[in-house]
Amino acid sequence: MTDTEIFMGVIGLIILLLLASPFFIKRNPTIEVPVEDFQDEKEQVFMQLSELEYDYQMGKLPERDYINTKSELTSKASKYVSHSNEDLIEIERTVDIEIRTVLKKSGVGKEIMYEK
Repeated sequence: MTDTEIFMGVIGLIILLLLASPFFIKRNPTIEVPVEDFQDEKEQVFMQLSELEYDYQMGKLPERDYINTKSELTSKASKYVSHSNEDLIEIERTVDIEIRTVLKKSGVGKEIMYEK
């Protein structure tokens, strides 16, 4: 074996280890999200919900799309509200209150009537 073959073998082994390393590294399943990111994401989800509600009330969105999208966004929003009661109805009420707050701040809260 020549020096070149040994060198190429070592380089090949290093590359192989680098490529395989993600499969052997244990990851921590709980990742801490900075408070600023959490707040930004929360505001984004609630803003999307308020825009969805506004578009639906203005007749820009079919009811089926509204229901499906609201369900998805409510599911996302549920992680941003405290869960003293895991009841979905309670979570939806809390989300609706947050939506009203965002709409009120943006000046369109008076135009939308809520049935809940």
